[in-house]
Amino acid sequence: MTSLSTQLAGVAHHHKHFPISGKNEQRLVLIFPTWAGITAFEHDIAARLNAAGYSALVVDFFGDGADLSTLDSRRKAMAPFTDDLAVLQSHVSALIGSIRKALPESTQTISALGFCLGGLCALHAGLQEQEVDTAISFHGLLKLPTITGHAAPHTRFLILNGSQDPMVSEDEVVSAIRFFDKRSLDLTFVSFSGTYHSFMIPEANNPDAGVLFNPQNASMAWNIAEQFLQQTV
Repeated sequence: MTSLSTQLAGVAHHHKHFPISGKNEQRLVLIFPTWAGITAFEHDIAARLNAAGYSALVVDFFGDGADLSTLDSRRKAMAPFTDDLAVLQSHVSALIGSIRKALPESTQTISALGFCLGGLCALHAGLQEQEVDTAISFHGLLKLPTITGHAAPHTRFLILNGSQDPMVSEDEVVSAIRFFDKRSLDLTFVSFSGTYHSFMIPEANNPDAGVLFNPQNASMAWNIAEQFLQQTV
């Protein structure tokens, strides 16, 4: 693992790069973290991707100076991006652009995956970035734009959602499916019954708030995601 630093609007972002050599070395998988920023969880996801044969890069979404130490500070850091999707889209685009310029393998094809806030980022990356041909969201927020960027039919999307996720309403689920159908985009939507937000994260243990790790569905979701990536290569 190496650190890859970029600058956006005077703010330093320190991404974590996990490169490998092999048959899929021209594909880079971007990992967009939860609202907690880069943690051991994202490092573990990168290691899993390496084991599956993919180079990975964990995106430092917020950059230096962001206070992510408490739930309230994370809400404050996230709010500008979830309150205005144009701000989110611009930030995701700038992050990917700066990462591509900083990497020597500038012609790599990109897959994007993410968790919670990061899942929303991955979806928007797939909807707007020409180089991103695969987007995977694990228990991600489902706030979608009224229009899309490049999003051609070859871009493939996978949404892995817990049916009891309080962060995603039933209306948002229905609207998301209609959004992709209306635009003839390739979406696979998987709903895990009786499953809460953050079901992939081992430390998630607050069922009263609708946040709970589900080891069985976490394993199943990861297997589905791996197969999805394999079908893209």
